[in-house]
Amino acid sequence: MIKYSVKKPFTILVAVIAVLVLGYVTVTEMTMDLLPQMNLPYMMVITPYPGASPERVESEVTEPIENALGTITGVKNVLSVSSENYGMVQLEFEDGTNMDSAMVKVSSALDQVTAGMSESVGTPNILEISMDMIATMYVAVEHDGYDIYELSDYAEEKLIPYLERTDGVASVTTIGLVEKTVQVELNEEKIDDLNARILAMASDELDEARDKLLDAQAKVDEGQAALEAQESSFGSMGSYVVYCVICL
Repeated sequence: MIKYSVKKPFTILVAVIAVLVLGYVTVTEMTMDLLPQMNLPYMMVITPYPGASPERVESEVTEPIENALGTITGVKNVLSVSSENYGMVQLEFEDGTNMDSAMVKVSSALDQVTAGMSESVGTPNILEISMDMIATMYVAVEHDGYDIYELSDYAEEKLIPYLERTDGVASVTTIGLVEKTVQVELNEEKIDDLNARILAMASDELDEARDKLLDAQAKVDEGQAALEAQESSFGSMGSYVVYCVICL
């Protein structure tokens, strides 16, 4: 190697320069990524069903979707959760599955199974799980002199909008914020008493209106009878007049 280097110094110089340039470009262009791009073989289907109990969600939503999606090619495991107002089905695919193609198959299967569901069932949402869905930073917030309500207002009104405007932040999700609510409890005894009084007043009004209707009906009947009597009297008088005219 030494003899070759002595005989070919120009070639060795060019090789050394090429190695140095390649190393410089590699070092300067290399980037570090905390969460590298990865294709996770997981997918979630969330179906809203407002006002439904967990049992009803399971029987009318979760089980039909499980049966329809479990037969898709490449599905390895199916996990479902039925909760109040919504149902969630998680699909695990075989490694190496084309998730874009799997998304199309899942969408087609959902269109078929949801066509026979109740109109109250909402449109299923398909979520492809990726590393981008994992939070990259957790931040705890505290402020001197603020109670839990003031701290929640501060985080929601000032801190969160500021973080959302920061470059590189895709979304901000909060946990633990407290909102003030007002709970109104009605006195059942007073409500029942009020309903009874309203019912009694309505009953009295209805009885009075019924009496008036009966009186009016009686007057109508009397008038009808008087009218019929007058018509009969007028008919008899007309016959007598005609008879007299014929005699003359």
